[in-house]
Amino acid sequence: MTFTIVAVVYMLITVVLSVFVIIKTPKRTLSLFYGFCVGCLLFLLLAAIVLRTPIHPMLHYVVRGGAIFLYAVLPFFFIHFVVLFARKYEVLRHKLVVPAIYLVALLIYSLLLFGYIASPLTTSGEVTDTGSVFFMTWLTLFFAIGMAMIYEIARGLYDKAMKGSVIYVGFMLLILVLPGPFTQSMFLTLLNLKIEWYYFSSALGLIGAVYLLFRQRIIGATFSEAVKSSLGSLSDIFLVLDPFLQIEMSAGW
Repeated sequence: MTFTIVAVVYMLITVVLSVFVIIKTPKRTLSLFYGFCVGCLLFLLLAAIVLRTPIHPMLHYVVRGGAIFLYAVLPFFFIHFVVLFARKYEVLRHKLVVPAIYLVALLIYSLLLFGYIASPLTTSGEVTDTGSVFFMTWLTLFFAIGMAMIYEIARGLYDKAMKGSVIYVGFMLLILVLPGPFTQSMFLTLLNLKIEWYYFSSALGLIGAVYLLFRQRIIGATFSEAVKSSLGSLSDIFLVLDPFLQIEMSAGW
């Protein structure tokens, strides 16, 4: 019960973040995609709550099927999102990239349906331990992304080109340890490790992702880049130098 309350409150905060980002940046593909991903997480939470209550068998089948589908494809939605977030638009110009991403997602979903990968939900609709880790990890990550996007909006960085290579490559590597059907099958099925290793890899992936996110978006600018940005906003500048050509005073307008 406590876990459900925490998840609901955390989810509501993240939804508010996504609504704020969308309102402040209307018609932005990145903002809309962010809201879509948060909406997927919201559906997963509502599905977990609904499946605990007595409902019509057909509705149970549809809700459970939808939750399993999102469990399979959400990490691939994230891959697509990262390309936009890191502003690697040249990647999307290749016609085969996006179809390839979602083709693999459908393959993973098929493996889930045929039972080759363990489902995050039991037949009765209860969330498994791996399903809970999956939800909370991705919810935390998208909450952090929302905070970074709000920071960009507040600082007026949303439309400026930023160096996204580090965050792009970093997230592509971290997707190998962030929770999902792929990592679950690798750790628990192929390597036959204990579930604690899956928890550890999920926590490690989340820590790495949040570090990359805030390192690049919030404290990533060097001092010289900050100075260039400040000087770029000035039309004129006045400098007072000492005999050794050291700046004693500066003013801009």
